[in-house]
This record gives sequence, C-alpha cells and structure tokens, in this order.
Amino acid sequence: MRSRRAVGSLIGIGFLLMILAVGFSFYEVVNRIERSSNDILLEMSALDRDAADEALEFQRVRLTGGNSLNLTIKNTGDILAELEWIGVFDDTSNTQDYYRVDTSLSPNENQTDIGNATIVMNPLNDYTIQVLTKRGNIYYGEFPDPGAAGGSETQYFYVDNMVDSQTPLATGTHSLFSAMQSGPDEVFDTLTEGTTAGSIEGFINNTIVDSLEFDTGNGQTPSIIPISGDIYAIAYDDTGDIGSLTTVEITSTGQITNTIIDTLVFDAIKGKTAHIIPVSGDVYAIAYSGNTDDGMLITVEIATNGQITDTVIDSLEFVETKGKEPNILHISGNVYAVAYQDDLGAGVNPGVISTVEILANGDIGVAVIDSLVYDAVKGKSPKLIHVSGEVYALAYSGDGDDGHLATYTISNAGAITDTPIDSLEYDSVKGKWPDIIHVSGTTYAIAYSMDGDVGKLVTIEILPDGSIGAAAIDSLQFVDLKGKESMILQLTGDIYVVTYQDDQGAGNPKPGVLNTVEILSDGSIGAAVIDSLEFDAVQGKSPSMFQVSADIFAVAFEGVDSDGFLSTIHFLTGGADYLLDLEVNWTGLPSMTNEYLAVYGGTMGAETLLVDYWDGGSWVNIIASVASGWNIVDVSSELTSTSFTIRFVDATQTSDAVQDTWEIDFAYLNLFD
Repeated sequence: MRSRRAVGSLIGIGFLLMILAVGFSFYEVVNRIERSSNDILLEMSALDRDAADEALEFQRVRLTGGNSLNLTIKNTGDILAELEWIGVFDDTSNTQDYYRVDTSLSPNENQTDIGNATIVMNPLNDYTIQVLTKRGNIYYGEFPDPGAAGGSETQYFYVDNMVDSQTPLATGTHSLFSAMQSGPDEVFDTLTEGTTAGSIEGFINNTIVDSLEFDTGNGQTPSIIPISGDIYAIAYDDTGDIGSLTTVEITSTGQITNTIIDTLVFDAIKGKTAHIIPVSGDVYAIAYSGNTDDGMLITVEIATNGQITDTVIDSLEFVETKGKEPNILHISGNVYAVAYQDDLGAGVNPGVISTVEILANGDIGVAVIDSLVYDAVKGKSPKLIHVSGEVYALAYSGDGDDGHLATYTISNAGAITDTPIDSLEYDSVKGKWPDIIHVSGTTYAIAYSMDGDVGKLVTIEILPDGSIGAAAIDSLQFVDLKGKESMILQLTGDIYVVTYQDDQGAGNPKPGVLNTVEILSDGSIGAAVIDSLEFDAVQGKSPSMFQVSADIFAVAFEGVDSDGFLSTIHFLTGGADYLLDLEVNWTGLPSMTNEYLAVYGGTMGAETLLVDYWDGGSWVNIIASVASGWNIVDVSSELTSTSFTIRFVDATQTSDAVQDTWEIDFAYLNLFD
C-alpha cells in the first residue's frame, strides 16, 4: 500500500509540469504577437513611405459637351498611383456622390479624360472634387477651375436673342424668354403653338389664286352671280355708264379662264348700279338705274355654257322718277320686290319698295303690283332679306345717313302692308352702305360704314313675327380706316367674310380688302378680325363677292382706271392648324475646338418638339426630339461663324387641331478647347 505522501508528491509534480507548459505556451504566443506586430508596423511604415511618395496634381477640371466631369491629373510622385474613387461635392446644392474609377498613373504621367459619363454636373454650380487612391491619399480639385483663365477653360454662352430672321414667319409664343437665358433654375420658358395666315379656319392664304381684267374700259358697281357649274355672270356699268353683262369661267379651285365667254350691252344709254338675280332656268333679271336714273327692270337669257342671248327678253320702267341703287329679291312664285331710292328734288330722296311680276319665261308684268314708301325723307342703299313667311327686313341709310332697320309684310301676291311691323335705328350717327345677312335662328348681322366711313359690324335680333330687338346684340369695328360699300357672306360655320373698299385719303390708294370675322349663333362677335387680305392694293371699289366652292371666293370690283377686275381668293375652312416656329440665336461667339448645344427640357407636349439650325440657306435638324432633361448635341461642324441660329419647331405642321406647349429651362452653347 502506497503512502499518501507519495501520491501527493506525484500530483504536485503533475501540476508543476502543467504550469511550466502553460507558461511556455504563453511566452510563445506573446513572442509571436510581438513578431507579428513588428511585421505590421514595418509594413505600415513601408505603406506610409509609399503614401508619402505618392503625389497627384489636378491639371484641369472641366465638363464635356454632355456636362460629364473630365479631369486631367498628373502623377508628380515617385511611385505608381492607383485611383479608386472620385467624390463630387455640390457646394451650391449641398449634395455629394462617389463614383468608382479604375485608373493608374505612372510617375510623371499626365492623364486626361479621367471620369465617366455618369458623373453629370450642373455647369452653373460650384463643386469640390475628391480623388481617392488605393493608398488612402485624398486629392482635391475645384469646379469651376480657379486656375483657368476666366475661372474655367470651358465657356458657356446662353441664348442671346429672340429673332425671326429666316422663313417661315415666327409662329407661337414664349411665356418667359428670360428663363431660357438664365440657366438651370427650374424656371421655365413655355413655348406655345400659335397660328398663322393660312393655318386656321377663317384665315386667308397670302396670295390671290387668279385674276382677270374682264373689262378694260369700265367695270363699275359689278354684281356677280353663278350661272351653272363653273360659269358666272357679271352685270355692271361700262364706259359712259352703259349697262353691260359678261360671262366668265371660274373653276372650283379658283382658276379663271383668260377669255370672256360672252357679253351683252343690256342698256346702250345707261345701266348703273345693276343687281342681277336668277329667275328660272336660263332666265335672269337685272334691276338698275337707267337713263335719267329711272328705275329699270329687264330679263335676259344666259345658257349654262355662258352664252348670252343677243336681245333682252322683256323690260319694265318700275319708276319714272329715280330708281337709284335698286336691290331685287324673289318673294314667291312670279312675284319679286325691288327696294330703291327715289329722288323728288329739294333734298327729298324717299326710300321705296315696289313689287313686280316676272314669269318663268322672262315676261315682266306691265305695271308695278304694289309700292310702299319706307322712308319719306331718305332711303339710301337699301338691302332686303327674307325673315319668315311673309315677313321681310330692310336695312338702309336714312336721313343724315344714320342706320335703319325695319320689317314689313309682303304677301305672296305682292301686296305690301302700309306700315312697318317694327323698326330700329341701329346707328344714330351713320349707317352707310348696309348689307344684311341671316346668321342663325333670330340672329342677323349688318355690315356698314359708321361715322367717318369706318367699317362696322353689328348683330341684331329679328323674331319670325318681325319684332326687332331693342338694341344691337354685339358689334365690331372691322377696319380702322374706311369700310365703304361693304358686303358680308358666310364662309363656314361661325366664320364670315366681309369685303369693302378702304380709303387712305386724297391721292392715296383705295385698296379692296377682305376680312374674316367670327359671329356666333347667339350674335356674339369675335373680339378681333381673324385675318385680312388686300385683293387690290391700289383700288377695290364696289366689291361684289360670291362663294365659288367651300374655300374659294370670287370678288368682282372696279379697279385701277375704273376697269373691271375679277379675283379669286383661297380661305382655310378645315379647322385649326396649330404651329410652332420660334427662332433664337447667339452672336459674338469665339471659335473653339469643341462646341456643344445644350437644351434642358421640362414638361413636354404630346407632339414632338424638334430643334433645327440655319445653315445659311435652309433649316437642318440637329435634335430630332427634345426630351425632358438634358438634350446635348455636338455642333462643332455646324457652328462655323460668330453667330448661330436655331429654331424650336413642332413635328406636325398641318391638320393639327390640338394646341401643344413645351417647357424649356435653358439653352446654351458649351465651347472649349
């Protein structure tokens, strides 16, 4: 049996050995850590020495044409420098971003184009640029580069001017052109489509379709009507006031045959202020002022091909005294009414309505059926119009040339009620040369010359029973100077054409003019004339107008030297066409190696917006579709002088019934070497 002491000694020796082993292990660990720490310190010391030997220098900080960051950096250190990150700090908007790069520079190497297309910067903001290397060094640059002349070698030229230097005419509007000039600030210049002559309903093409001098002697107070197809007849007073009738051909496109088809002298002594209307088939009636200005009515035969029978069918002197400016209107069956101004001397020029009979074969009744003096003092330039049933309205110029409107009952048999149904003095000062037309429902329009012979248009209500509204519904002064001998016709829908003679004073032109205006069915008149055209810039006296086709009107008038002229005019009737064509330009530009155009768009319209540049002879597209945000294009080959002109233009320039808008924040040229 072993002694307890011996056992205890063995256990003690074991513990001692364990303690010695643990101590040795700890020593080894500590020694290993110390050796490793020394190695790390040595390595870090070597890295520090390498980092100290690494040195980079920013040579240039600029933006490309696409506003991407482009750095030129030189390695001025003694070892290879490896770039890992570029930091971009926007000092203006207080934002920052980091971008990974993989670029190495050997000692003394100078490298350009450091950066990438994703690093897009605002050229108007201030930036701090960081470059971080693998060794942990950070190098700083600034934009704009303070070391470059003028702050940066890249120069920005914001658009200088709104111009309209090239065709076509500018169309559309800028809402705030200064916004396009002031740089990226989210203040937008809104470009809005507009309309030009020839592009919206009621506009007139800028040229006459065709013209013909139908009488080289005189062609005074012409009256034109259609005969059949392309054939038209013009009644007028020729040289010496001879009553003449001429037929011409006008196609639906407005082309006028160069030769007269046929002519007839229907009164060899005098045939003034003739008014021609159809009767039946080839039979036509002409009311006019004959010898001594007596009131005359004749019938003539005009074939559908324009040939005129050589003799008058029948005639009637409907008043022996005076029958000035007669206006004839079909009443019913064989009954016709003629309104005219008589002359009893001593300043008494009563207005009269007489009814007569004209048979379908042209035979005229031997006497007047009935007569009514509608104004016992003066009844100048009367115009009759049918209202409803046996109710008729008469517009005329009364005593003092004030404007009058009255309604009368004329039976189908030609009997005229002795008193008017109702009357209205629509202009208490002047109402010369009135012409009345039915607009819609109970609405009628009268074009006339107001005080000073200024052209005016009014709308008036006339009920079917002949009651007249107490006052004009609306009015429009359609010309600032003169509007003599006006005539009004409907073009289409709410669009009407007014023709008249302007008068620019003694010795000056007296042009013939066409205006288009809008008249709604309720009598509201558009606030301004839609479009205007001088069909004769020298003289367009006593114009008589007729609609040839949907968009072609013919105007017969007394032109230069009182000769008879005929012109055709083209109108637009297909609805609105909205267009955009706005030019802007730069002047005083330097010549540099790299030249870029930058346009920043906001909200874009549904229609495509393009940018063209003027190459000296035509427009050439450079941006096919302006998008929201940056639109940048290289214009180095296009910008060849000190000036540069572009235009914003829409893609759809015809049949565009929707008005579009586009937002442009700015437009500039980015130039650099």
